[in-house]
Amino acid sequence: MCTVNFVSYNFPSNEIRTVASIFKSYNISSASNGEWTVEKLSFEIFSTLTNTSNYNYDVTAFTFRLRRNSIFYVVLIIIPSFVLAFLCVLGLFWSKFDHNDYLEKLYVMVNLLLVTIAISIVVMASKSCDLFQFNKVYDFSKTLFVVIFFTTT
Repeated sequence: MCTVNFVSYNFPSNEIRTVASIFKSYNISSASNGEWTVEKLSFEIFSTLTNTSNYNYDVTAFTFRLRRNSIFYVVLIIIPSFVLAFLCVLGLFWSKFDHNDYLEKLYVMVNLLLVTIAISIVVMASKSCDLFQFNKVYDFSKTLFVVIFFTTT
């Protein structure tokens, strides 16, 4: 739960009144993104007495109740990293073991793992609910893996 308070200390409550409202037609789901879901929006207006003077000041408090979507990180980071790591290991041991070709394949697979980390960083930076951006990056990485795999075997 997150509470944001607004107050005007320049004017006492007999000189200014704060007004708060939330549109009745406001769709709460449009405030959510892929990582967070907004469950409830509420507001409260109350007066407070300051210690320095005997004036009351109006305070408007907006409360946001948020819930984190745990599946966001599973779908966008953990599963693609696991799939790419598995494909790297599979590509390393796909053909017969040859000591001359081993280091070259190892370098390629380490580079692919570094690409996986870079993709994870890119995905962590984008917090959108739209998976289209992620699909473009993931399809590119799969295509890159297939091209590198068939050129090294």
